[in-house]
Amino acid sequence: MIGRLIIQNFQCHEETKLDFHSGVNIIIGKTDSGKTTILRALKWVMWNRPTGDSFRSTWGGETSVTVQLQDGTIITRAKDTNKNEYVVNNRVLSAIKTDVPDEVKQALQINEINLQSQFDAPFLISDTPGEVATHFNKIAHLDQIDVGTKKINSWIVDLEQEVKKGEKEIDDKKGQLIQYEDLDKLEAQIEVLEGLEKNKNRVVNTQKELVQLVNKIKETQEKINTLLSVLLLEKTVDRVLALLQAKTEKENEQQQLLQLTEEIAENKRKTANFKALIQAEPTVKKVSELYNVLQEKEKENIIIKGLIKSIREKEKVTTNLQEHIAKLEKRFVKEMGDTCILCGSTLTGKNNI
Repeated sequence: MIGRLIIQNFQCHEETKLDFHSGVNIIIGKTDSGKTTILRALKWVMWNRPTGDSFRSTWGGETSVTVQLQDGTIITRAKDTNKNEYVVNNRVLSAIKTDVPDEVKQALQINEINLQSQFDAPFLISDTPGEVATHFNKIAHLDQIDVGTKKINSWIVDLEQEVKKGEKEIDDKKGQLIQYEDLDKLEAQIEVLEGLEKNKNRVVNTQKELVQLVNKIKETQEKINTLLSVLLLEKTVDRVLALLQAKTEKENEQQQLLQLTEEIAENKRKTANFKALIQAEPTVKKVSELYNVLQEKEKENIIIKGLIKSIREKEKVTTNLQEHIAKLEKRFVKEMGDTCILCGSTLTGKNNI
């Protein structure tokens, strides 16, 4: 059973990793997305075909396909300009023409019966009864029974010929014994008995082999009966597979409907939000106008605060000047005295100067 498949630089696959599970595995994708190429890459590992470099990616690099089996075996088929090889559990094996190393065949145990291409006829349905029987003979190893039956028939013919020959020899010996009845009659009889004993032992051994072959034939017949019962269930299995496929399609449709329902609900929520925004548009517009007025008032307020600050600074300067003038007047009165230094007259009302 294949557990994992890794494809690198094989046609359209630059680096593709596929994990498989027990049971049915389905690979889906758009047309020309590389689904058939996956089977082609697997065939390259199993049968070392196609040859040449036509399947290698145009962008270059080493082309490799790695098959990891569920029992832990790892098989890699690799090719580039300098090498062309198989690697089985880190052991390098050469790939010559279309030959596949025995280690790879024994590990994979896959042949043409296990794979079917996209345009192949339905498996066994369009085949003749003889071709169908050939397929099941290979599966149940019934071809070995045919070979064994032929051998048995050949052995039976040989034994019959030997028996006839022995009988003839016995008759001949009897005819010869008539001449020697008076001589060594007892000795001749003993020799005949010894010959018969040998023939008897040979026949007994052959009989045992025939019994074993008959038992194998019975076992094989039981297997055939089991396979026949499986064939009778083929139509039921086909119906079940068709129902499973229909179920999968319905589940996909259901999933799509759920996604559409979610999208419709989301669009309804967005529509409700847009309606709320449209209803709030006049209020928002009025608030925007008030905000613009507020900004203008804040600008005027900043200007007024600047003017007030300038006035306060000027008032402070004026107060300082007035205090300085008062100090100068006091100093003038004090230093001038009662007589004017210019005209010499007596000063009165100094406080009015």
